[in-house]
Amino acid sequence: MILNEFIYPHRHQGEQVDSMVKAFDEKLEDFAQQVSYTCNLEIGGKLSPSDAYERLGSLWQQLQAHKEELGI
Repeated sequence: MILNEFIYPHRHQGEQVDSMVKAFDEKLEDFAQQVSYTCNLEIGGKLSPSDAYERLGSLWQQLQAHKEELGI
């Protein structure tokens, strides 16, 4: 198993799934992983609440931009 696949797991879906939806699903999983990391850093005192808020806002904007790129 490749370390990157272990750290950032992705569900594998059948080939009939539209490639745009699959691409967005992967970005959504990455978003969820980054939100989890950010929350854990804030809870652990490694990131201030305001920095965590800004980071979450940035992650959300990136996800929305990717959704618009795909036209979903």
